[in-house]
Amino acid sequence: MRKEEPDGFITHQFYFGHLLKLDNETLGGIYRNLILNFMGEEENSLDGAAYVIADLMNDHIQRDVKAYTERCRRNKENARKRWEKLQDNANDA
Repeated sequence: MRKEEPDGFITHQFYFGHLLKLDNETLGGIYRNLILNFMGEEENSLDGAAYVIADLMNDHIQRDVKAYTERCRRNKENARKRWEKLQDNANDA
């Protein structure tokens, strides 16, 4: 059975330009923050631009997780309907 939670998150390309302007320490802090938030732990050790970028990216990640979960639910429901239809056709034959 497939799980309905993603194993990780993606960094969308439109963040690249902003992220590449940051120094490595700040960039690492943003990703540490994103990883901890994704794992359900809260860390708010960022400030300034790093905080804003991490907050925007985290919101996007949460929307992606919600969309993925909903897509899995719909796929599961559609598979169940197909299976029931096959079973009904087999019983009719």
